[in-house]
Amino acid sequence: MTNNIEQAREYILTAPLAISGRGGHNTTFKVACTLIHGFELSDADALKLMTEYNERLDEPWTPVELRHKVDGASIAASRRPPGYMLSRHEPYKRTPVAPPAHRTTWKITSKTATPAPPLAAVTNDSIDNFHENQAAETARTKGGEAIATVASREKVLQ
Repeated sequence: MTNNIEQAREYILTAPLAISGRGGHNTTFKVACTLIHGFELSDADALKLMTEYNERLDEPWTPVELRHKVDGASIAASRRPPGYMLSRHEPYKRTPVAPPAHRTTWKITSKTATPAPPLAAVTNDSIDNFHENQAAETARTKGGEAIATVASREKVLQ
């Protein structure tokens, strides 16, 4: 376990710093999760190292807040295997992660949309035709049984 603590201490020296107003809680919580899950530290050992990490911050957390983050990290689930940071032999630094291989990409087949008709082209006749076509389509899709009827409308615009 001593080796774990030494490796975790090296990580703490290069861990991203929490900045208030810029995701500082999330950054600190990720550091706590890395200590608990990545280095398999006990809550007590993680809290000691979080105190060292806290000394590097411009706006340090209170001891109660640090304890809360460590407690949260110890009950949080991890998608990585326990001790995932222990197998690293390179210096601890952030590296970009490749996207998953199963990611779906969508291809756009048409770049142009059908333009809408000018507003002046819309008349009561075109609206009546639209409603009649909709009623006919509804009747076709429901097995020939007409559900909606379109009453003839008076022409308002002449």
